[in-house]
Amino acid sequence: GIKYPVISNILRKVLRNADYLFADGIDLSRGVKRIAGKECMFLPSAKADVKYKKINVNIDAKKKNILFVGRLDKVKGIDVLVDAVKLTKRKDFNLYVLGGGPLGSLKNEKLNNVFFKGFVSQEVVSNYLGKCDFVVIPSRNESIPLVLVEAIKAKKPVIVTDVGDMGYLVSKYNLGEVVKPNSAVALKNGIEEFLDEGKKGYKKGMSNLAKEFDLRSIVKKFEAIVKKRIFIKKA
Repeated sequence: GIKYPVISNILRKVLRNADYLFADGIDLSRGVKRIAGKECMFLPSAKADVKYKKINVNIDAKKKNILFVGRLDKVKGIDVLVDAVKLTKRKDFNLYVLGGGPLGSLKNEKLNNVFFKGFVSQEVVSNYLGKCDFVVIPSRNESIPLVLVEAIKAKKPVIVTDVGDMGYLVSKYNLGEVVKPNSAVALKNGIEEFLDEGKKGYKKGMSNLAKEFDLRSIVKKFEAIVKKRIFIKKA
C-alpha cells in the first residue's frame, strides 16, 4: 500500500477520473484496479526490435554458458547468484555478468568461471544472448524485466525467481525454471538441473509469448481499445 494518505488520495482520484487505465505488469494492473475501483488493462512494455551485427564476445563453446544482465544491486539478486555458483562446486559452465552497480565489488571474489563485463552496449548484450545457453534472473523484486522479454525473443530458456509476474509467465508458457527468491540453494539446484538436463519444449511457448511482447502487436491492441471506447462514447 501507499504510505502517505495525501498522495494515496490524489492517486486514487487521478486513476478514477482517467478514461483508460493501463499497466505494464499483470500484478500491477490488479493493484491499480484495487485502488481505482475500475478495470486496468495489462499492456506490456516493449521496444522496437533491432538486428545488431554479430561480433565476437569470446564465449567458451565447450562449456554451458549462463547469462545475467542487469544492475548489480540487491534487488536484482546478483549476490544470490554468485553464492549459488559457489555452492555448485562445478566447473562445467561459465557465468557472464553484464552490468554495473553498488555490488560491483563481487568481482573481487575472483571465481574462475564468473566473468564480470561491466556496463556494455545493447549490441554486446544481443551477442551474448545469442551465444548463451540460458539466462538467469534472480531478482528479489520484479515485475516483467526487459531482460526476460529479450531472452524470450532470443529463444533462450530462463531461470527466474518467483516474484512479480515472472513466475506466472515462465510457468504458464513453459519457458524454464521458477525458483524460490533470495535462496542461493534453490538457485543452485535450478542451475544444476539445467546443466544436467537442459530445457526441452520451451520454444513453442516462447514463440507464443514473443507475439504478445511484439511492439507492433502492442500498438495494435492499444489502438483497438482506444477506438472501441471512442466509438462507444460517440454512440
